[in-house]
Amino acid sequence: VHVRVVGSPGWQWALEFRDRLRADANVRADYLAEKRRLAATHATSEAYAVAKEAWFARYAQGRL
Repeated sequence: VHVRVVGSPGWQWALEFRDRLRADANVRADYLAEKRRLAATHATSEAYAVAKEAWFARYAQGRL
């Protein structure tokens, strides 16, 4: 669960990312594959979350 301030840049980004996932099956598949890979290779939710940020930096940031 993420709490965001309505109208903030983080709020806007989250909505845009959600919409991108809904609209693009390839992005959905890539994101799902990465989440599964990270879940299988990281023992804690903290490590998983940190590792997932690299995916966002590399893949999602330039596309939104």
